[in-house]
Amino acid sequence: MIVLKQDSQRHKLACEIIRRTNFQDSYGVRFQTHRDIELFDAAKAMFTTLPDWVLGMFRIRDFIVKIIGLRGGSSNFYKSLSADNFRKEKKFGMWEIRDMNDSEVVFYEDDSHLDFTMSVILDDHGENNYHLSASTRVRFKNSIGRWYFSIIKPFHTMIFKSMLKKSVWELKR
Repeated sequence: MIVLKQDSQRHKLACEIIRRTNFQDSYGVRFQTHRDIELFDAAKAMFTTLPDWVLGMFRIRDFIVKIIGLRGGSSNFYKSLSADNFRKEKKFGMWEIRDMNDSEVVFYEDDSHLDFTMSVILDDHGENNYHLSASTRVRFKNSIGRWYFSIIKPFHTMIFKSMLKKSVWELKR
């Protein structure tokens, strides 16, 4: 399975939420399943099928940010995510579904040091062929945001690509 870098401008809803960024990226993967899947399935898979090493990194992150006075808890918000409450403006921990349509959902976090979106797009190409893409957009609010992201950035791409791969494995089951 090959995860490819792609144009983040394709994530139009996320681009509307954070227009001016300090960092943005987007990756996608094509795959085929034996069943129909919906945007909710793909979005939930991005958060509920995290590789163990990624969960460990999120737990370390949550511990460190609490020490320096930032919000933590991002590693377990997905426990309350369900098809029944998958809708715009719904909050899950520190995440909010800021916007969504038939093919894209944008999770948003507004913190004291940065704004962050994660957008998930699921394209259905027929006959159970799909393209799953995810994009992040970050805007720093202050020097703490710049400092924080400089520590996170080296791990971001590796984690993001791993989340996409693991999600596809789950969706193909």
